[in-house]
Amino acid sequence: MAKRKQNDLPPPPCKNVQEYEKSIWWKNKSKKLLENKELVCPFCNRHRFVWQPRKKTWKRKLRFCVHHTSYEDVPYEKDDQLLICCWSCHSEFHAILRLENLSPIFKELATIVRKYFRYDTGSAGKNNYLNGSSESRKNI
Repeated sequence: MAKRKQNDLPPPPCKNVQEYEKSIWWKNKSKKLLENKELVCPFCNRHRFVWQPRKKTWKRKLRFCVHHTSYEDVPYEKDDQLLICCWSCHSEFHAILRLENLSPIFKELATIVRKYFRYDTGSAGKNNYLNGSSESRKNI
């Protein structure tokens, strides 16, 4: 039986989300999702890549990122727990969520963002894997 590469194995249990997202496992998984040449941001409808007919190649037009809508099944995330969007929309939505308690207008904007961004803030705390425990649910 062939040995599995280190990159094919999930990282050991992490202390928090930031540590998990720095792991080689997550970087490879997100990189694979972002390779799709037909990616379009679901919020602003901008394309990640543009086809260059003269050079007959794809050129990256925008920076995109993979957003966790839920951390419930980390490190074995399902497709419906990940959202691929452009970096601009992603950073703006997170900024609105951070400013939610600043004024009533930001509170209202945050409810709209949660609806479309599908952001589940409590799921990271419930996941044993992200709290340093080796007891994680393997849902492949």
